[in-house]
Amino acid sequence: MWDSLAAVAALSAAGALALAFHRYRAAQFSLLLTLIAAALAAGGAREIVAALRFGPLLLLVCAAMPEPRLLSRRHAALLAAILMVVGPLMLAPERLFDALADAAAFPLGGQAPRVSAFVFVFAASMVCLGRWVWRGQPIELGLSLALMPASAAVGRGDAAGGLFLISGLAIVLAVLYASYRMAFIDPLTGLPNRRALDETLARLSGPFSLAMIDIDHFKAFNDRFGHDAGDTVLREVAERLRRHAGGEVYRYGGEEFCAVYPRTPLRQALIRLEATRRAVEQARVRVPAPGARRRRGGSAEPKMLEVPVTISAGCADRGASRRGVAEVLKLADQNLYRAKQKGRNQVVGR
Repeated sequence: MWDSLAAVAALSAAGALALAFHRYRAAQFSLLLTLIAAALAAGGAREIVAALRFGPLLLLVCAAMPEPRLLSRRHAALLAAILMVVGPLMLAPERLFDALADAAAFPLGGQAPRVSAFVFVFAASMVCLGRWVWRGQPIELGLSLALMPASAAVGRGDAAGGLFLISGLAIVLAVLYASYRMAFIDPLTGLPNRRALDETLARLSGPFSLAMIDIDHFKAFNDRFGHDAGDTVLREVAERLRRHAGGEVYRYGGEEFCAVYPRTPLRQALIRLEATRRAVEQARVRVPAPGARRRRGGSAEPKMLEVPVTISAGCADRGASRRGVAEVLKLADQNLYRAKQKGRNQVVGR
């Protein structure tokens, strides 16, 4: 009994947290799982059948539909469906109730309620997993993992409370992790963003080096090839920085990046930056040719070009005359400016 109460509390808390962070699919799942868990723990025979027949179907519908706004018709329809289940359907004559319950489990209406419930909840989990694979949204992976123990909970009569508790905690973790990524990870490049950099710089101590990195002629590139091609270049450069720079790389803003080298002397940081510069210079980025258009009917792909991209970098380290992080970062930025003055596509540090 206590595990069922803990499960209902965890799922309710997960729903409240999801609403607070505007994760409405997670809130929908939490609400439905809360009702299912409560009905299975304390309901009578009809309540249990209703929870196993109608709850999983609504979960699958919520998983399949695009995530709605808070004040939307889809949310209104979901609440209306829930009220219909807990209200008029529970008072319906037995034959009508059984017929509607079997219809809700179609094409598994002839199966036991726990079988159809397991299949529907597991299918909802797979829908979320597929959306994560397709779109790369971490919240969808978290929801998929949260629904897996819930599918086991509805499919078996024992240990359901503990399994629902795991689902509630998984939704909480999914919402918190997705919110963390939104706050600290740049969605375009996948690198930590300026806010994450500020947090890192505030904790720096001891010897360190900092580098400011800029994509050469990026504005002219955007003007010629378009912003979609510019986004492709940003992602490609970010990937090479992640692979070759060796330090902690952040997107500073626009076409600028910052690399942090804790406990690293300037000479070693410059070697890594030079290796990164060469890796970017040797690569070629595929972008659509300027003015390329699809033929009528969309049968032909636009002509692609392989274009060169280069970067410039300025680096500085903490020394006797510059103890503060702000001073080191300012000198790194000045060195980046010198690299541009000297013709770009090079690394300057002192």
